[in-house]
Amino acid sequence: MGHPYLIDLRERVVAAVRSGISRGKVATYFCVGVSTAIRWTAPEREIGRPAAFAMGGKCSFSLATERSWVMARLEAKPDITLRALLAALRERSVMVSYFALDHNT
Repeated sequence: MGHPYLIDLRERVVAAVRSGISRGKVATYFCVGVSTAIRWTAPEREIGRPAAFAMGGKCSFSLATERSWVMARLEAKPDITLRALLAALRERSVMVSYFALDHNT
């Protein structure tokens, strides 16, 4: 995952836009994308400073609630293929990818 630009750069870009220079020219001068210059002015308008919005967050694993079922299935049929296990999960309306299943088992 990427990381936010330094606040100093954000402040300089927003200050230049606030002074009347177009976002396109500011973006070129500071070597950032035009859409980045546009996005950076939004927090400044909303909260008064160009700080980055919160990044990431904690999300639970899709299979967390199905762990006991998956483990019981593996115990009952140890030679089951991942694709067969995936099909069984889909029958239970659990939509995960093959790779998520491979990673979690």
